[in-house]
This record gives sequence, structure tokens and C-alpha cells, in this order.
Amino acid sequence: MLTSLRIWPNLLCLLAGIVFGFPLIHAPLNHPVSRMASANPAYRELSQNAFMVMSNRIELSRGRLVRYTDAAGQLQITRVQGMPGDQIGFAGQTLAVNAQPVADYPQLRMAQGSLIVPQDAVFCFPDIAADIGGNERNLQQYLIPANVLNGSVLYVLNNDSTAAANPEFFGYGYGLLLAYLIVFLALARNKDRLHPAVYYPVRWVVGLNLLVWVLLAGYGIHGGLSGIVPSIYFIFLSALAYLGLSAAAASSSALAVGLFALLAIFADKPILGQAGPNS
Repeated sequence: MLTSLRIWPNLLCLLAGIVFGFPLIHAPLNHPVSRMASANPAYRELSQNAFMVMSNRIELSRGRLVRYTDAAGQLQITRVQGMPGDQIGFAGQTLAVNAQPVADYPQLRMAQGSLIVPQDAVFCFPDIAADIGGNERNLQQYLIPANVLNGSVLYVLNNDSTAAANPEFFGYGYGLLLAYLIVFLALARNKDRLHPAVYYPVRWVVGLNLLVWVLLAGYGIHGGLSGIVPSIYFIFLSALAYLGLSAAAASSSALAVGLFALLAIFADKPILGQAGPNS
């Protein structure tokens, strides 16, 4: 029973523990960050030298990088160029979507023609297709059934993702590390005001997240992989976005929960008055 302890700080801290602890559980289950070397040579170098913030929640749109398993069982990464109902054409070494040129492929042996993307598929075409001397291809080869897609790339962060170019990403990344540290220290400061069944699990899960994120950030700084710090923020964000929230809603929700939890932890007086003996 909660007697002299305050109910709302405990409930809010439990909620904060779920929000701040969920990303670490979500990460290994849904692979939101991957350095996977794709079997597709067009993306091998990209995936080896960048952190791809992924989600197993398929988010299809034109221009989106997606992950799928091909007929040989190899993981592939490619780019969605056509959605169901789109008209795809290849003429004069130029790929066009709905009569709008997308890119030129002067070295690609591709049969001239057009097609309409079926409702159960997407049209994916690599950014680099330099296979001069290879067999002639056709547009049908680049239709991928929607049911074989198993991931979408939310963001690609590499050493070109500098703080000068993306100050908001780095601000969010370091801000998130600071938020974890504040919550972790605030829990210790208010141990006597929190029920043990709430305090210990929340502090452990927040502390474990904090440790992992700090180690990742340290590894990135030491190794010169500047994209790691903003990717930490996107791990956190993609965990909430995986639940169905938009990026803006996920950020707002996390911020609101964090603020209320900090207010509850640091409050010197009960939010809704002193808990009664029956609380």
C-alpha cells in the first residue's frame, strides 16, 4: 500500500520509466539502427559507413529506402520509386515515374517500355545501376511484392551528418542524453518518496539506457562517427513512432512525459495534496 508516499509522482515516474526504457527493448527487436552490409552493391558502401535508423514498421513512400529479403535469402536495401497505380517508363536510358524523369542510367541495358505498378507491389530501383555488358533487364524485374518488405529506413546518418549541417539533430541527441541523466539522478534524489516496486525497476531501466547511450556516444566521438549521436535520438524517436505516432507526435509525447515526470520527481509538495491513509 502507498501510505505516506505520493501517488502521482509514482505513477508519472512509472510512465517515464516505460517511455525512457522502451527504446532499449525496442532496438534489438526491431533493428532501428543497423550497419548491415547490404547484398546490393549499390548500398554496400552506404550501409558500412553510415548508421541507418530503421523500423520494422513499413512506411512506404516514393524515395524511401526499404529492406527486403530476396529469393536467395539475402537482405537487400533499395529505393522505392513507384507506388501502386504509378506508371513507370524507361526510354532513352531515362527512368520516369508518371511521365516525370527520375534519373538517367546511360550504362544500364534496360528494355524500353512502361508498366503500371500493381496494387500488391512497389517498384524499386537502385540509385546506382552501372552494369555495362550485363544481360538486358526489364522493368518487371524491379517490381517487389509488398509482403516481402521487412523494414524501412527512417534516416541515414554518416560522417557527413555534421553538427554544423544538422544542429537540430545533434541538439536532440545530446539533449536526450542529458534528459536520461537528469531522470536517473532525480530518481536517486527522491528514493524515499517512491515505492520500491516503482523505484528500482524504473531506475534500473533508465540507468541501463543511459549507460548504453553514453557508451555509444563515446564510441562515436572516439571513432569519428559523428552520426551516432543524432542516431541515438532517432532510436528513441523511432521506438515511439513504431507505436503509430508521427515523428512530431512522438517528440511531443516524449517531451511531455519527461517534463511531467521531472516535475513529479522534483516537486517538494504533492501535486494533488497529501496522500490519505487509504491511498
